[in-house]
Amino acid sequence: MEENKQTSQPNEQNAPDLEAQIEQDALVDEAMEEEACGGDCAGCAGCGGGADEELIQLPMSMLSGLIQQRDEYLDAAQRMKAEFENYKKRNATLRTDSLREGRAETIEKLLPVLDDLQRALAAQPESDKDSLTTGVEMVAKKMLAVLAAMDVTPIEAIGKPFDPQLHEAMLQQPVEDEAQKGIVITEMLPGYMIGDKVLRYAMVVVGS
Repeated sequence: MEENKQTSQPNEQNAPDLEAQIEQDALVDEAMEEEACGGDCAGCAGCGGGADEELIQLPMSMLSGLIQQRDEYLDAAQRMKAEFENYKKRNATLRTDSLREGRAETIEKLLPVLDDLQRALAAQPESDKDSLTTGVEMVAKKMLAVLAAMDVTPIEAIGKPFDPQLHEAMLQQPVEDEAQKGIVITEMLPGYMIGDKVLRYAMVVVGS
């Protein structure tokens, strides 16, 4: 019994010494490994260079693909932006054209009313003007002012060379003066433009 006790006592005392020796040997091996690789190798566990090198090499190998993907996304975004800008321009143009066409149709329906007012004024002699005639004249002038505010302007006709882009020849009238040939000598119905578009051609008599 005494021998067993004596044998176990050295074992318990030697156990910590053995662990310390193992740790010391591990530290020595690690120090020698770091000294051998200089701390910048790609494989040893001491310097940890393998993990860092892998993190550096992986993005570099994918760089060209990422750049190409970035360029494709950028090109697609630029095309989409250009298409959207063109869409906005087309939409604005269509909206403007629609508004102008709708306004032109409305004004065209009002022109006969203005024609009647002007005919009534033309049939009334200047010497026989009364308050009613003056009122009609004021209404006609106001209507012309409203049309002018809507970019509607009368087409010049009398004394101008006949222009098929602006005038519609209803009759040809012989003239003695050669200078009057091809010239509008009478306006049967005034014409109007809205902007640069003919709203109604001027109906005229042309000298021949």
